[in-house]
Amino acid sequence: MLYPKHNDNHCKCRHACSRAVFEQKEKYYLKPLLSSGKLEMMFPDKPKSKNQKYTTVHSK
Repeated sequence: MLYPKHNDNHCKCRHACSRAVFEQKEKYYLKPLLSSGKLEMMFPDKPKSKNQKYTTVHSK
């Protein structure tokens, strides 16, 4: 079976859209939770790392 050739513009658009969605989530969810201390970065010295992960902070 032959598959249609991928269009580079389609891939660029999809990447730009996924980046825009991430930036919205970062603005409305991640940053407020990080600044309130309810969430912390696994790698705080590398905030833009592709391997960045977040953990919740449990209050005592």
